[in-house]
Amino acid sequence: MPGGLPNPVVRTGGVMDCWNRTTADKRINAADTIANSGLILPGYQMILDYGHGTGNTGLVESINGVSLVTIEGNSNNNGSRDGEMVVRQTRRTLKDKALKGFIKY
Repeated sequence: MPGGLPNPVVRTGGVMDCWNRTTADKRINAADTIANSGLILPGYQMILDYGHGTGNTGLVESINGVSLVTIEGNSNNNGSRDGEMVVRQTRRTLKDKALKGFIKY
């Protein structure tokens, strides 16, 4: 890897597998961000948990109060997790019941 640093991202195709295998010191639980949105920074990985091992992920572009702007793959303009493109989503809130948390790298 350039710069001699190891890649910190868990190598997996599963969103929930990524969350579960990431060390606790790199995870921020969604419940903690409701009281303190300042814990979230651009570039953090957002994790959504839809249950039964399914989820979706995206990168935080910005946060405005409790609204997140993310860049997500496998999505579309309607916000589907089964879409066919990479899109900017602005519909996420910190109170979204599917929001599991964030991974900081």
